[in-house]
Amino acid sequence: MSHDDPERVRQLLLTARDENQLVQVRRGIARSDRLDGYVLGVGDEWTSFASFDWNLMGVNGFVAVRTSDVDEVQSRDTVRLARRALELHGEWPPAQPPAPLRLDNTRSLIESIVGQSPLVHIRHERNDPDAYIGAVLRTTSRSVELRLIWKEATWAEVDRWLLEDITWIEFGGRYEAALYELAGAPASASRLTRSIPDVRSIPDVPTTRGACHTRSTGTWQVSSVGRSRTARVQLSIAGARSEIQLRTSGKCRTSPVISLMCSRGTVSASG
Repeated sequence: MSHDDPERVRQLLLTARDENQLVQVRRGIARSDRLDGYVLGVGDEWTSFASFDWNLMGVNGFVAVRTSDVDEVQSRDTVRLARRALELHGEWPPAQPPAPLRLDNTRSLIESIVGQSPLVHIRHERNDPDAYIGAVLRTTSRSVELRLIWKEATWAEVDRWLLEDITWIEFGGRYEAALYELAGAPASASRLTRSIPDVRSIPDVPTTRGACHTRSTGTWQVSSVGRSRTARVQLSIAGARSEIQLRTSGKCRTSPVISLMCSRGTVSASG
């Protein structure tokens, strides 16, 4: 066990990551939730986990908490039971997220999640005990903007949070997946989405309404790419200098929306 020793805490997190240990993490935030899970990555600012759900006896999404908030890292007595359950369902060792998470600052972390999850669950536990779930519309160097989704699976208003206040970021869980499936895509497209007719105008990318062609490739251009390397698709695609590969995959519903995310020079599209 560790307590209030940042170097010791970091070493325990790294050991847990390297040895696939199931741990319980406690943080120095009053009344904050404990977290049971497998450490996947330890960054300068954030640490990511595959969250273990004892009710489901399995991994249920991914959670990132601020590394500096972690006070205690404890190995669980039931580690063998958890492993047996994961092995039974072919989930051992716990998988990483579909794409790497950038753990060195909050903005980069959120933007690395956007390309692989339609909803993000955030908390700012020092100011508010509630959790907020929504679709990321925009990030800046200081804040993130979400279109919220209520527990009734209905879309709500847009709200903004300061990045420095966020203490917990979660995505990829069954609850969030069910909310999005029931609610569907927001009626108004977010700043990170465009409809298929817009994508169709990109040269050399064969796209038809209602379907995305697997592994179709082509190039497109954006007018600028910010420090975050996120290409926001409201930018003009004419007269730019930067060429980026576009990949589409999967099948879309009628009148689909294609989400575009640029990460390390690659733009991925999913319907």
